[in-house]
Amino acid sequence: MAADVADLKTHAERLRKLHSEEMLVLPNVWDAASATIVAEAGFPAVATASAAISAMLGYPDGEGAPWQERPRRYFPTRQRHT
Repeated sequence: MAADVADLKTHAERLRKLHSEEMLVLPNVWDAASATIVAEAGFPAVATASAAISAMLGYPDGEGAPWQERPRRYFPTRQRHT
């Protein structure tokens, strides 16, 4: 659990730093395949929308998807930080 919190803090600090540099472009992804394409294209981070995730899971938007089907299941973490 402590490792998860430390990892989350590291990710938050990295995202905060990205926002303070030049214009940050965050392509919107909806599944692991699109996230992989965006990561391989060299973007430092990705974004997503609740509607995209809900549609991918087969639920209507508006928090219709059960929390157990959280994105981590569909977006495996990749360590690409420099």
